Amino acid sequence: AYSETSRIVTFATPDRGRMACIAKGVERAKSPTRGLLDTFNHLEIVYFWKDNRGIQTLGETALLNEFRAVKSALDKSAYGAFVLELCDRMMQGNEPSEDLFKVLAEGLGQLNQPEADARTQCTWLALALLRVGGLAPSIDVCGDCGGPLPKEPRFAYATGFVCNKCRSDVRLTGEDASI
Repeated sequence: AYSETSRIVTFATPDRGRMACIAKGVERAKSPTRGLLDTFNHLEIVYFWKDNRGIQTLGETALLNEFRAVKSALDKSAYGAFVLELCDRMMQGNEPSEDLFKVLAEGLGQLNQPEADARTQCTWLALALLRVGGLAPSIDVCGDCGGPLPKEPRFAYATGFVCNKCRSDVRLTGEDASI
């Protein structure tokens, strides 16, 4: 909330990355935008950009997808919120994020399918976001020296899976190592 009638909303956008906008008058009972500014809604927005402002002014909104199945299932909402938080941390303000946005939109679309398993979809979506952002863990080579991983690798909290030559924090068994 910004005032009695306005709210500051953060958007994930393909062209500007993470962007905050003030939605003036959105809290009024008859505001056409009021119901659209909901978590998980995929919107087309018009905003008024000024370089010297950190918070832009929201003009118009149109609903593209409301991801109803994600909102109506507690497990899908919880996993979806995790993915949104991850994306929010990865996107920078005023920096193009087309690939992150595309993966997020497609992943939420898959999570929105009625038969989708929330935990599985969220795991794949999080990995896809990390890959696009250049932060995905290496699961086929040692995260420390780059050498091949043994059948039962070790794990270092700082670098991920490591070979037997490199420093580790935990030794994984065959059951732990399967991904």
